[in-house]
Parts: sequence; C-alpha cells; structure tokens
Amino acid sequence: MQFQYLLQICVRCRLHMDLFDVGKGRAKGLFLDRFRFSWIFFEIENPSRRVLIDCHKPFGVHVHFDDGPQEPVTAETLDDVREFFATAIKKHFGADVEV
Repeated sequence: MQFQYLLQICVRCRLHMDLFDVGKGRAKGLFLDRFRFSWIFFEIENPSRRVLIDCHKPFGVHVHFDDGPQEPVTAETLDDVREFFATAIKKHFGADVEV
C-alpha cells in the first residue's frame, strides 16, 4: 500500500508498506516470527532521507535512518512495530503520519 504526504515544511513524502504472512503462528517465540515486512517513509525528491523498518532473518525487526546502519527494534506485536514506526517518522521528519 502506498500513500503520499505533503509535510508542513513543503516536502513531498511517500509511505510504502509491504507485509507478508509467512507461516502459522508459533506457540513459542514472538508473534512477529510469522511475518516479514518492509515499511518505508521517504522524501520523494531525496529518497535517501528516510525511515525504513523491516523484519527478516537473521536480523529480526530493525530500523534504518537515512543511509545509516540498522538498529534493532524491540517489539512483540505488529502494533508495537507500527507505533515505533510512527514515532520514528515524527522524530525524524517532524510529521504526524497515520500508519
């Protein structure tokens, strides 16, 4: 799913979210084990200015700010990840975005 936003600072941004259910929930481990996802919020004119959060083996849930290194994210549910993503966008871009 994709959305476009015009921030108050007149910068056009795009939100793109992919979510894949890759298994049946496990009795042990995190609920997130069954999902792979890649969510990104970025400036259209400068795509290297971004917040990217994704989840895949062997790293689990992690976030990238701009072209910086990945940073682990502590989350147990998709709602936890969504809230973290929205907060990261607000901190990085100064924008309230519903994700």
